[in-house]
Amino acid sequence: MVPCGSHLISGRSHAPNAALMGAMTPNVTALRALAGRLRSEAEHLERLAEHLEPAVGPARAGPATHLGVEEAASALGVGRSTVFRLLAAGALDSVHLGRRRWVTAASVDALLAAAIDRAG
Repeated sequence: MVPCGSHLISGRSHAPNAALMGAMTPNVTALRALAGRLRSEAEHLERLAEHLEPAVGPARAGPATHLGVEEAASALGVGRSTVFRLLAAGALDSVHLGRRRWVTAASVDALLAAAIDRAG
């Protein structure tokens, strides 16, 4: 026997044990089937992305006309809940699109301008 790493190598062949290979075959088959399904799903997602890309369009390079609630809060230096209070009070204008609320950039600018005028 010859030491090799943590294994002892005998003079015998290193052919896999037939019983062990028989036990592994279902696992290998299942893994191959899973790999095939994953490849198929990846191809489907790529086709879907190609289909959706024209509908979404390229990112706008110009100034934003509407801001998400988080963006509006950041621009105003307040938290999200304060933005929602300002929306409820009518100090900010917004539109609903799906489940998102978009605050108009013009109303954020107007609110900031009014605060600057009051302060100065």
